[in-house]
Amino acid sequence: MFRRAAEKIARKLHEAAIQAFSRVFPKHRFKSIENELIRVEALPRYKEFDTCLDGKVISGVDSVCYAAMHREILGQEIYRFRASTASPYILDCGANIGLSVIYFKKLYPAARILAFEPDPQVFGILEGNVRKFGFGDVTLIPKGVWDSESVLRFVTDIELGVGGHIASGSNDSGTLSVPVTRLRDYIVDRVDFLKVDIEGAECEVINDCADVLHRVDNIFVEYHSFANRRQCLAHLLTILSNAGFRVHLHTIGAHSHQPFVRLDSLSNGMDMQLNIFGVRPELA
Repeated sequence: MFRRAAEKIARKLHEAAIQAFSRVFPKHRFKSIENELIRVEALPRYKEFDTCLDGKVISGVDSVCYAAMHREILGQEIYRFRASTASPYILDCGANIGLSVIYFKKLYPAARILAFEPDPQVFGILEGNVRKFGFGDVTLIPKGVWDSESVLRFVTDIELGVGGHIASGSNDSGTLSVPVTRLRDYIVDRVDFLKVDIEGAECEVINDCADVLHRVDNIFVEYHSFANRRQCLAHLLTILSNAGFRVHLHTIGAHSHQPFVRLDSLSNGMDMQLNIFGVRPELA
């Protein structure tokens, strides 16, 4: 009798879950994760939307970029790392809508995270998404990271790419002033994982942090090469090497298939993007 009653309750709970999911996605009940990503990719670009992640309804700001980030962060787990403690200290620079924060807390539930995001619109989405998971020890900071405490002009036109970036000239459209903070001031003690995805400001920031990177165990940098700017990749790699990191490079996004013939660039002006992984051999 008890078993039948328990099964009846379980069925009712299961049905309630189906109904709740159906209210959000009536035509996509219990599709696989990939099918849900395909659904999201078909939505109009550059408009806010809702999707389901781990039973929570979260929001995004661009359908195609969300699907790409989901596959990279939650599917491929490109940020996966080994920590020597159950509560690693993580600096997430360029947290966007929060998929990286969600991943880090799934990987290490007791992780202590500082997450920076300067775009006001995106920060609002980030705040809402993280709140729905009820995470503890996550501090969200509505600022960009830079080599000083300042206020900079920031390009916020979401149609230029995954996120905004610091304005490089007077002709940049869709700009507003945002506060930025000096990243190196947060690298005082040991940092288990430093993620730097800041849409073109990485060279200035990493250069300013060069002499404190020995306190960082693992570092991820997304390098952005803009066609109208001098490349700083060599200097960036030298800094990481001098800090004791062994570097691995993955090509992503924009790149030219025949660079000797033609250098291609995207609408946001980038002609190359790289994921840079800084690994300490003694920790690998």
